Parts: sequence; structure tokens; C-alpha cells
Amino acid sequence: MLPIFVQEAVTSCGGYFLCGSKLSSDSLCISRISINSRSLDSGDFFIATPGDRFDGHDFLIAALDQGAMGAMVDESAFISRFGDPKAWLESLYPDRFLWIVQGARNALGSLAAYHRKRFPNLPIIAVAGSNGKTSTKEFLRHALSSLGPLVWSPASFNNDIGVPLTLLQLDVEHQVAIVEVGSNHPGELDGLLKMIRPTHALVTSIGREHLEFFKNIEGVIREEGEALLALEAGGKFWGPTDVEFWRSFSHRIPHGVNVEVNAPTNDPIPEKIEHFLPGTPLWKSTVLNSSASGSRFLLDPPSDRQAYAGEYEIRSIGKHQVTNAVYAIAVGASLNICAEKIRENLE
Repeated sequence: MLPIFVQEAVTSCGGYFLCGSKLSSDSLCISRISINSRSLDSGDFFIATPGDRFDGHDFLIAALDQGAMGAMVDESAFISRFGDPKAWLESLYPDRFLWIVQGARNALGSLAAYHRKRFPNLPIIAVAGSNGKTSTKEFLRHALSSLGPLVWSPASFNNDIGVPLTLLQLDVEHQVAIVEVGSNHPGELDGLLKMIRPTHALVTSIGREHLEFFKNIEGVIREEGEALLALEAGGKFWGPTDVEFWRSFSHRIPHGVNVEVNAPTNDPIPEKIEHFLPGTPLWKSTVLNSSASGSRFLLDPPSDRQAYAGEYEIRSIGKHQVTNAVYAIAVGASLNICAEKIRENLE
């Protein structure tokens, strides 16, 4: 990650920091971040995030004993465990520092948003949707690998801890970032997307997910549609052939945002999409062969992307993976990666 000066970050993100007497506050700089004391390396900055099963404050001493340069802690959680932070720091860790905040989980997000703003010209792709997010993200990282060093969400890091940790990897060498975003409560995507500020976004699919919180499919559509609304002029969006999604969002496309649709030819819906999105470019795909070793498919891209027409092969099992791979091809085309290189990378 591109090093972060502590004083600047605290001023931007809030809270305050205490510095041990054996440490100079002027040049304090964070270059690696960890939320797990078991995998922490000496010199890492530890963030004591509360979780469903564990609270990072319970592992603060272990993190500092393993060489953490300092830690972000929640003020009330710290005081309830250790007492006065200044006295505690000076007596036990005079060569470390504490960044004290009101809610370490929210502060982690604020730090990630601050860090993301340091890369105003970097393409950042948000991957949303009910199903297929992680697979699509993996196809993307292979298809876009020709651009140079990438940042992508590890595993399914798509919540208010995983997304910040992904963004905090950003460094000057990176050419693009691929960030998976998930939600199981209304409003969660909005917060994540404000942190990410994507330049490109896609919604893989619309399904009946987490209806205990979204209530119905309309609630899911409202939530996933935030990926489209998060884009600014010049942004690019790819969506599924879901009529109800476009019934809700075709008239809400932000000004200056380009929209394309991923349309498998075995899906009978594209004709209906034309009613809501007349003239919208379609990426049409036909599965030619699917077996335990993967799938081969024929791609019929929009008229201005005919260089990307032809056959492709992927090693993932299931016809649904073809749809996910087509998203990666479409994004790669928008970033001017040649078709042959994308084809090679996907194989």
C-alpha cells in the first residue's frame, strides 16, 4: 500500500492519537495494515475491529507484543479493558502509538475512503449482484491482468471490513482495482460504494437473496441498483437481462454513464429490455459446449466491439460461468485490452 502519514489521516478521518514518549509523532507512517494478530508482521498497524465472534481489542496486547507499530482502538472499548490510554501506553508500550476513535469498524471505512481518494485516476470496478460476484471478480482479475499490477478482493471480502482492507492495498504501481461488494441489509451497498467511488460497475444477477431483510425481490433490486447510481459522468455500467431491474432503473441512469447489457442468447428477455433501454449495446453469448472440463462459447458483442467476436473457452464448470466470463470480456474491452489477450488470459 502507498504509505499513509498518521497525522494527515487522523485529521481527515477523525479521532486522535497518542504517541509513546520514545516515538516521534512527526513522521509516523502506516505502510501495512492488519486486523488479525495471528497473521500480523512486525511493523504492521493493527486495527482492533469488533466482529460477530471476536473483538480485536481482546487481541491488542498480542498484536503489540508481536511487533505492531501501533493500533486503532475504540475509546470506550479500550477504557473498559485497560483504563486510561495515555498511562497504559506510557507504562507498557512507550515506543508505540494509539489512534483512538469512536467505533473502529467505521473508522476503518473512513481510512479506506481517505486512501482511495489518493488515486483519482485509477479505474476501480465494483462487482455487485445476487449471485456470481466472486466468480466474476476472478474472471476479471485474469482478463485484466495484461494491464499490469492489480488489486482485487481476496476470497469474498465484500463487506464493511473486507472492502476497506481491499482498498487499503492500493499503491502507485496498481493499474486497476476490482472490488466485490455484497449486502444483506438495505443501505449497506450505498455505504460501501461511497467508500469505493467506482469508475466502472456491474450487477451480475438479481435473485431472491436475504429476503428476511429485503422483504421481496423489489427490495433486492433497489439495493443492487445502488451500483449503477454510484457512478459519475464517464462511468461505465454492465447489467443483466432482468426486466424488473431495468423497469426500476432505466430512467435513473446517471447523466453521462454508459450502460451495456450482458445477454445470453438462451435468455428470451433481451427483446423486452429494448422497451426500457432502446439501442443499448448487448453482449450476446451462446454456449457451444459445456462439460466437466469447462465451457466453450460464442460471443456476439456490440457493433462497435466486433474485434471481440468469436469463440472463447473457460475452465470453470457450469453454463452460468459463461455469463460471468462475458462481464470480464466486456470490461476488458472498455479498458482497451485486445481480444486475443483476454481470450488467452481467460483460458
